[in-house]
Amino acid sequence: MPFEALSPNTTLLVPEWPAPPQVRAAMLLRPPTGENLPSSSPLQALKDSGVLPPSVLELKQIHGNAVVEAGPAFLAPPVADAAFATQTHLALLIYTADCLPVLFCDEKGTLIGAAHAGWRGLCAGVLEALVTAMRKRQPESRLMAWLGPAIGPEKFEVGAEVRAAFLAHSQEAAQAFIPLGPDEQGQLKYLCNLYTLARQRLASVQVHNIYGAQWCTASEEKHFYSYRRDHGIIDHLRSLIWLV
Repeated sequence: MPFEALSPNTTLLVPEWPAPPQVRAAMLLRPPTGENLPSSSPLQALKDSGVLPPSVLELKQIHGNAVVEAGPAFLAPPVADAAFATQTHLALLIYTADCLPVLFCDEKGTLIGAAHAGWRGLCAGVLEALVTAMRKRQPESRLMAWLGPAIGPEKFEVGAEVRAAFLAHSQEAAQAFIPLGPDEQGQLKYLCNLYTLARQRLASVQVHNIYGAQWCTASEEKHFYSYRRDHGIIDHLRSLIWLV
């Protein structure tokens, strides 16, 4: 896997995708020691070392579909689950701990985007909203996407209401759900594939160059935090993308 250990407590996952050289991206992982160390210090260390630019746009994520264009005007994290940028030396930051981080760039390396896409955000159309906003900013852009680590299809158990919400949008979504039968209360349960749902949503807005989608945060404890596995938030993974 494309992991880079920068220090005993700082490991990055670097996306493997054909992004232009002026596009930089990385995910800051759980410390290799397995300790639950605060990851704000490694993030600052990345800035201090020059790996990250000094300016980072953080979002107040609410599992919605709001999109903002990054810039110097924000004095506090905007309430949104996706952002895009055309300026250099400004990183977009997404927090996840089972939800799906999705990074975007165009083939020319002049436009980037990042989205926080748990099942609620996916269902609400956060990926479509971000792609639409990016294309409005640069109409001729040809986009590619990287699907980062999320809870995998063998671990993500959901109720029938989640499946119904996606099928209300498209019957194609049925491909992303495997029935498990009823639970102890008689409620139907399913295994849900976030990666499949994201691919479907991206295809609906003509984004077909898609990479990543090969990890499970709940299964791979060494590198990833997982809300479900850890029974609550210990810390977050941090996905970043920027232009140089």
